[in-house]
Amino acid sequence: MKRSLFMLGVAVAALSGCSQSEILEVAEGRAIGFSSFVNNNTRAVDEVTEGNLSQYYVFGNYGSDGASDWSGQAFNNELNTTLYYWQPGKIYRFGAYADGNGRKIASSGEGATVSFDATTPKLTFTNYTPDDAKDLVAAVTENQTANDHSNKKNDPVQLNFKHLLSQVKLTFTSTAAATYKLTISDVRIEGAVSTCTGDYTASGVTWNTDVSTTKNGYVYDFFKTEGKEISSEVSQYQSKLVIPQSGTEQLYVYFTATIKGEKPSGSADFTKNFKATLGHTAADGDSDNNKWQPSYCYNYIANVEIKDIVDNPDNLVEIKFEVKGVEEWKPVEAGTVTKKVNE
Repeated sequence: MKRSLFMLGVAVAALSGCSQSEILEVAEGRAIGFSSFVNNNTRAVDEVTEGNLSQYYVFGNYGSDGASDWSGQAFNNELNTTLYYWQPGKIYRFGAYADGNGRKIASSGEGATVSFDATTPKLTFTNYTPDDAKDLVAAVTENQTANDHSNKKNDPVQLNFKHLLSQVKLTFTSTAAATYKLTISDVRIEGAVSTCTGDYTASGVTWNTDVSTTKNGYVYDFFKTEGKEISSEVSQYQSKLVIPQSGTEQLYVYFTATIKGEKPSGSADFTKNFKATLGHTAADGDSDNNKWQPSYCYNYIANVEIKDIVDNPDNLVEIKFEVKGVEEWKPVEAGTVTKKVNE
């Protein structure tokens, strides 16, 4: 008998601009400097925040006013601390990203690559595969000139980074007593887009999930083969960075539940495999049902009970209690206290 109850809660990351910006480079003279802040707050995987974003990579091109030629180069997938100087009379456009703090994506070669088109402006991440240690954030700017910065005490270029990925958190709970060793193992999402190309502009990120994608899904390695124990006192969870995508009602999470140790019916260990859909209703600020949006963390809660796992749940006789009565207090008139004598 296979039964499982999936209760869906969607923990939505609050979108809020930060009131302070961390100055990552303040160069002397007419050097190009940047400051940054991350336009989001989420908590789960190894996240990039305003407080820990110390290194990121920048593309920059410049041209003349009114021209379509952006062939001038300042920053070519280089660290934000690389020294460049403003060219008088030129207009600049920048693209910046962080694949986790200080991690670089190659501009060419095999695997994931990154490129910048100043005309749009647009950053393109080709064949990108999420990694929980690499929270991908990006920012682009419109026109910037030397006069915007050099004549104002060399103010840095403001970069408003946004998260390009989603988070999917799977939480497992149970009302089983700790006596029963109930473990969850082999947790995975099958069929989900795992490698994809995305374009980031000032309006946000678009992942081309319908073209040249890989659908290997995601393995929740925290729940490795031996599994993690859950009970009424212990819940377990793991979050994964995933490619934002629609059609989640057609995606399924698979996991194995096992009872070991004390047997609820005196027989051998019980093991059952479960499958449940990942569809959801859009939350506040989310625009579509059954679609993982960038910068949102979706928390799916699975409540697993012993009766869902054993082969013959009718043989389980639950231990119950009933209050038959409570002894009443017996009153005694103990007499009058004698007059107290001063000592």
